[in-house]
Order: sequence, then structure tokens, then C-alpha cells
Amino acid sequence: MYHLVKNKSLIPTAYNGKSIGKIDKSIFSKSSQATTFRQALLPFFNNEAELIEIEQKLPLLTIFVPDLPLGYFSAETWDINDESQVLDIALRLNTTNDIPVIGKDGNKYVIEADLTPGFPIIVIKENERVRVRQNSGTLAKSAKLSNISLYDYEYIDNNFDPDASSPNLPIVNNDGIDQYLKDAYNVWEGYGSGGWQRDNIYYGLTPTISSGKVTGKYREYITSFAMKGDPNVAYLTVSGHMNDPSKVTDYRLNSSSGWTDGKFEFRVYCSLGAPGTANSSSVVAGTGTTKGMSFQPSDLFELKYEAYSRFNWPFKKTYIRTTVVALKTINFLDPKYNLYPELETWDLERFSNEWKFSFEEVDVPFEITKSETINQKSNMNFGIDANTGEKVKLGIKFGTSNEKTQATSYSFKYTEKSDFLGDIFVPFYDNVVNKNPSTQQIYTRSYSTGYVQFQVRPIQVQW
Repeated sequence: MYHLVKNKSLIPTAYNGKSIGKIDKSIFSKSSQATTFRQALLPFFNNEAELIEIEQKLPLLTIFVPDLPLGYFSAETWDINDESQVLDIALRLNTTNDIPVIGKDGNKYVIEADLTPGFPIIVIKENERVRVRQNSGTLAKSAKLSNISLYDYEYIDNNFDPDASSPNLPIVNNDGIDQYLKDAYNVWEGYGSGGWQRDNIYYGLTPTISSGKVTGKYREYITSFAMKGDPNVAYLTVSGHMNDPSKVTDYRLNSSSGWTDGKFEFRVYCSLGAPGTANSSSVVAGTGTTKGMSFQPSDLFELKYEAYSRFNWPFKKTYIRTTVVALKTINFLDPKYNLYPELETWDLERFSNEWKFSFEEVDVPFEITKSETINQKSNMNFGIDANTGEKVKLGIKFGTSNEKTQATSYSFKYTEKSDFLGDIFVPFYDNVVNKNPSTQQIYTRSYSTGYVQFQVRPIQVQW
């Protein structure tokens, strides 16, 4: 069993950093060929029905091999033939950040929430990157237990799927601001009534060109992400997860070292709006998209670790205290992250002129569908070019038309055990880049929900 756990844990992107997820169907296959992990578990149950009951109640149960700080233990350093590396088994609960553990000697103890172990250990927890596929899990009455497959699984986002095809990566200037962004700033600089930079990028509009067709050369991307505020508060916000902290009174509710999480998983919900309608009193269905992304704690935080020993032999163990020193920013334009949160071409005839971004940190991906209606504004200045016969945007900004505010409805699948990290509207007419008046340096505008800070900007995807 140790061989299988270690080998599967060395596949870094398929699971929760270093964990076995049931989406790898070979692990839990009922095949009579090679011994599977599921078959290895069966002798520890009175019958297969007991194991199936656990699978039904906890379909996302996962074995997680943590990558502990200071090189104390990881899937890479785990020597399954070394008797000194016999594992303790930790249980990640949703009711407390303290971690109950069954020791290798059978003794039970608790690792306090603010500590990280410095010894070989694995974690039984729920997987945060996969979900049960809708309409799976129904058993035929005539099915035999040894031949059934209880559930079908899928990743909550393609960014978590190691087998998903890689996108056509945009060519971007990672070290500075692309020329088309500088041009979009410069073209309106000194122009009396000002202009919208995205008007220039998407429609080619300038002070002397007042109409244009949308181009598909650019798409909006989330290009950076960071936590916001006090570093310790930010760390605790995403590292602890309980079903309902208000119902728990006997534990540290606001401290967790986060070692059982592996990577932090985030989801971004983007409400893009809908085409403007003449009847602004009607409710229209909006277009929405969801993006997933995950990071190591060290990607988001500058961390300091201090190891110390507790108790005396034979109960002596090493523990690690984690200090959060500072926040760090993820630059998605750096290919080392291999994450490209791509949105849409901002076509004002298809979408609203303001997009709503909502963020959450995923703890357990049990999904619930939420419907909401929000008021979003749309441009109405579109018409047919008499020379080309094409649909074009007429006039910079709103042209001679008024923008329309209309109620737009959305239905998103949210995760019910997650930390909400705020939301914010990003308008089409905001500057993509600004100039520092002191240094004359052009820089990308940032947005903040109060919990997270991010940048969104057009990236050229066609030439």
C-alpha cells in the first residue's frame, strides 16, 4: 500500500499538491488485474458494503502526503523501506483547525492548529480539486458490489487537470508594459475630453477615428493575484476551514498553520453581462464564467519556519512554528505558474461595460447553485457602417447614445464550504494602465475586493 500511495503522490498537478484523488480511476478500479488501493483496503473491513458506505458518505475522501517545511518529510524524501519513517495518520476535520492524529504506535493525540509536524505523517481529508459529476452515484438495484463504480469524478476547473490540453499561450512582455498598452495610454494623453483605453485597443478608436469594428486580437486576462491586508490575517483567512465556526467553542477558531491544505485553491466568478436592450425594465440572462487557480503557501506568503522539540523520549517529536512575514504577488505572465486565467474579448455589443469579479478560497468543493440578479450597464452606440456594411461602435465612449442599466440574472455553482473573498466591478472605461507623475513610468492598474488584489488587462492573442 505504501508503494502505491508514494508513487501516486509524486504526480504533483493531478491532486492536491501531493495526494491521491479518486479521479484517478486506476486507484479504485474493480479490475482483477493489478492490486489496487481499494483492493488493499478491503481486508480491513468486515465486508465490501462497509467500504461502500464510507464512499457514499465521503465521496471526496483523499490520502494526502504533505510537503513539510525545512525538508522534514515529503513524498520525494519518503523512504518506504526505512522503519524510522513509519507514518502517523492525521485526520482533517471541518469542525476544528486542530488536527487529531493516530500515531504509528496506535496512540491518539492532537496537533494544535498553529503547529506543523516535523515527522513522517499523512492526512485523510476531502479533496478540494475534484467534485462528483452530476447525476453520478446512482446504483442499479441489480448491480453486484464487486462490479460497480459508485461515482464519476471531474476537476472543478481545467487548470487542475494534468491531462487537459494546454492553451495557446499568449506572447507577452513579462518584464514591462506591452507597446499596445502604452499606445492606448498615449493616444488619449492631452486629449481634452479624454478617452477610453479599451476603445483604442478593441475598436481602434482615437481622437480622429470615431468608429470601428471590434477586433478579436485581444482577450482579457487576470494577470496578477495577491492577498490583501495584514499578512497574518490573510493567511488565517485561507488556511483555516470549518463548516460553521460559530458553533465551535472549544477550539482555536482563527489559527491554522495550513500544512494539511497542500495548495490553496481559489475560484473566480466573472459576471460578464449581456447585450444592451431597448427595454431596460426587463431581466435578461447574463453570461458568466468561472476560473480556478491554486498556489503553494510560499507563492502567496513569505514564510519563516522555526523547529523545536516537545516531550521526552520515547514520545519526543519535532514541531514547526510558522511565522507569516509578508505578502507576495502572483504574476500569471511568469510561465513558472503555468496558469492563464483567460476571459473574453470585451465586445460591448455582446457584454456589459462593467464586469463583476467575485473570489473565494475553496475548502471542500461541494457545490450549490445560487441565482442572483445584478444591475449592469451597457453601451448602446452601435450601428452599420455605410461604407463597409459592418456593425461598428459609433463614437468614443458612449457616442451620442445613453448607456442603459438593466437587470441581469446569473446562475453560478458556488462551493458551500469556502471562504468568500469579496467582489468588485471592473468597468470597460477604467484605464488599463496609468502613469506615475513622478517617475513617468507606466504601470498596470490594480483592483481590490478588500481581501484580494488583482490585475485584469487585455492580452494580444492573435497577430
